[in-house]
Amino acid sequence: MATTHSAPLDETYHQRVAIIRSELSGRDRLTFGDIKALLNTSNWVTKRLLEQASKTGDLYKYGKRGYFLDAAHYEAYAENLDEKLRQKRIAASRAYNAAMRANRPKPKPVKYINIVCQECRQNWQGYQVHKIFGSGARA
Repeated sequence: MATTHSAPLDETYHQRVAIIRSELSGRDRLTFGDIKALLNTSNWVTKRLLEQASKTGDLYKYGKRGYFLDAAHYEAYAENLDEKLRQKRIAASRAYNAAMRANRPKPKPVKYINIVCQECRQNWQGYQVHKIFGSGARA
């Protein structure tokens, strides 16, 4: 009796895996929810199907990232994801730097005062006065 049911179940399994693989050929990855919606099955049926497909090697599962055609398909996805994240970080840092430059207070123009020359002039005048009148300590 088990043999009569195994053929239709096996055929259903292969049909579902073929649907998943055809969908994966056009996309980077599929998650559990994507596959469940694609097949329109319950959580239990989807979970058992994906466990069996992973064990037999029909699909490649990598942690929580999702399901892939094979390891090479996952590697291409990971490289592409790293590049996307890198570009996103660069864009965010450029936007942050531009916002900080825009919010930076503008420097106010200051009158030019040559402090060194003023101090030298005052000291020279004091020296000239001392030279003419001498020190007031002799009295």
